[in-house]
Amino acid sequence: MSLMVLGLTVALGALGAVIRWLVWLSLNRFGRARLAIAIVNITGSALVGGIAALPTFDLSTPLSAGLCAGLTTFSTLAVQLVHHDEGEPPRKLFALAALHIVLGVSACFGAHAVVSLWV
Repeated sequence: MSLMVLGLTVALGALGAVIRWLVWLSLNRFGRARLAIAIVNITGSALVGGIAALPTFDLSTPLSAGLCAGLTTFSTLAVQLVHHDEGEPPRKLFALAALHIVLGVSACFGAHAVVSLWV
């Protein structure tokens, strides 16, 4: 990997993290923080699937390992699930995490299938 590709990957990763934060900020004002997390995780997963279906091109790695990885930071999901209302049962949090994983993987495979039909 060239230094230029590495730098672009890091820059796009930072951009993905900023987009994730902005989406969270905008929806958190309305009490929809978990919806914001779902939007960025599913969108990032779908983008990775779509990119993977394309023939390899110069920006494949920076886009998937940078931008999409910045969007789909599942460790952030875990941290944000830990900060919950005191009365919320742990099984609800596990169910929410499982839902994110299932939707993310489904979005990835779904986007891959759709893009594969067009390429």
